[in-house]
Amino acid sequence: MSFCVLHAARGTYDLNEPHGFASRKSDTLQKVGSEDWKGLDRRKALVMHLEALTGAVLLALLLAFT
Repeated sequence: MSFCVLHAARGTYDLNEPHGFASRKSDTLQKVGSEDWKGLDRRKALVMHLEALTGAVLLALLLAFT
């Protein structure tokens, strides 16, 4: 499963990303139609950010104590 946090923040999606990263130059870029879906995407993006931050803090603490 793939998920782009940048697209979630923009309220867009692109199932065929031609440049390999979130770009507004794509011909297949589409807007998310429902506000409920946008909210779910933003929530998932927030969870992914929090997981990454938690992992970074834990790794930094682990390295600090070794």
